[in-house]
Amino acid sequence: MKNTMIINWDEFESDDNNEYMVERVKKLMEFGFKFQGYGEVGHGDLGGCHVFNFDLPDDNYLMISDDGKTLKDEVLEILTEDDDSQPCAQYRLYIGSIWWFIPYYC
Repeated sequence: MKNTMIINWDEFESDDNNEYMVERVKKLMEFGFKFQGYGEVGHGDLGGCHVFNFDLPDDNYLMISDDGKTLKDEVLEILTEDDDSQPCAQYRLYIGSIWWFIPYYC
């Protein structure tokens, strides 16, 4: 079982294994999300789940659509990405933060 936990953005960004994920996280940070930590839980040869935690932006207008009730399409596209070969990503809002889950099969 593989378990990883990184709280420092610089450490996460500099890890060559995270190149694809770094680009996605940077896009979220452009909307004001504040990186708080990353973890990965592995399930042997079956797969695992990447887990990110962000503080929400102080100015939610960066991520909230014009109706004031939903996330902007660009933000939702990142948070729910589905590449057809893996389960789609999911997110949960919780008291000023957002948890982003990206499951994968090996």
